[in-house]
Amino acid sequence: MTAHYDRVDLKRRQLNEVALNKGKSPCTDQWTVGQVMTTSPISVPSGTTVLQLIELFHEKHFRHLLVTDDAGRLEGLISDRDVLRCLGPDDKLNREMAANTRASSIMARDLVTVRPTTGLHTAIDMMIAEGISCLPVVSDDRLLGIITNTDMLICLDVLLETEQAPPAQAPKSTVKSEATR
Repeated sequence: MTAHYDRVDLKRRQLNEVALNKGKSPCTDQWTVGQVMTTSPISVPSGTTVLQLIELFHEKHFRHLLVTDDAGRLEGLISDRDVLRCLGPDDKLNREMAANTRASSIMARDLVTVRPTTGLHTAIDMMIAEGISCLPVVSDDRLLGIITNTDMLICLDVLLETEQAPPAQAPKSTVKSEATR
């Protein structure tokens, strides 16, 4: 199983646990970002090269990387699309340019962030209103986690399974087979 599917399975188990412990309808603002977010996300320093970013995106199958300073304070965010914009008009990687361009020159700095106590419904509204696909989760400028569209889709899937499952049965926590994806 690939790392991506391992992460999905881990997220499903995390959200199943939250759903089982709620004891009431989970489709309310009772759920918080802190219950759904990915904690301790991988972050990179601002001096990371675009070439290193490309390697990390391929290795980890991420779509977003957070940029932090040495003290763990959030400085910016880089999406896979930001890296794609570094390609030339013929979509070929200029290795020299990629090795010399730093994360600090392509990262977004004006970020929309949330706290772990932010209601999940509020976070969804923010993502829709801003047209963004992730929200860094911070407290006192320190990076705590990230919540992404993928987290929201997995959450929706878990919630739908929870609503359909008989009361005594826990929702499944394994990744769906290739045939059902």
